[in-house]
Amino acid sequence: MSMFVLDCSVALAWLFQDEADPNTDQLLKELRDDDRNAIVPNLWRLELGNVLVQAERHGRVTAAQLTTALELVRNLPVTTDAETDGRAFREILNLARATSLTTYDASYLELAMRHGIPGDAGQSPDSGRQRSCREDVTGLAGSAPNPAYAGPRVPGSRWRRQKSPPSPWRA
Repeated sequence: MSMFVLDCSVALAWLFQDEADPNTDQLLKELRDDDRNAIVPNLWRLELGNVLVQAERHGRVTAAQLTTALELVRNLPVTTDAETDGRAFREILNLARATSLTTYDASYLELAMRHGIPGDAGQSPDSGRQRSCREDVTGLAGSAPNPAYAGPRVPGSRWRRQKSPPSPWRA
């Protein structure tokens, strides 16, 4: 069973139909079928919860839909990394500086590098930039860059403008 770093925006693609793509759907299937394990930095649940609350505030989801989405996410086999916080002002900050990523995005990249996770966490509209960042960090965090983190899928401002019901895992 392989592990991957789960970006918040990939999980949002599971919850909102207009954010979905075949790659994120395949990751969800593998996670639900116990074919793969997901690991996230400790900010992941806060990041996901924030986007869902904002979606509720902007009328994209109802309170009931938000509750359902959180319950679905809560039941997924996702492991929270316990070391992210302790690395925030050292490895993650240095990685953010070296790559011009936000510290949020650098926390995902650092996690993938530290665990030596092969594969990717989903397609990214910014994957070229992420590849460039991985190339720039050779030697940082004590290891060569690895392709485990494909970068965020950055759900634009669509979640504010469009009112579409979340997909309860699009079974």
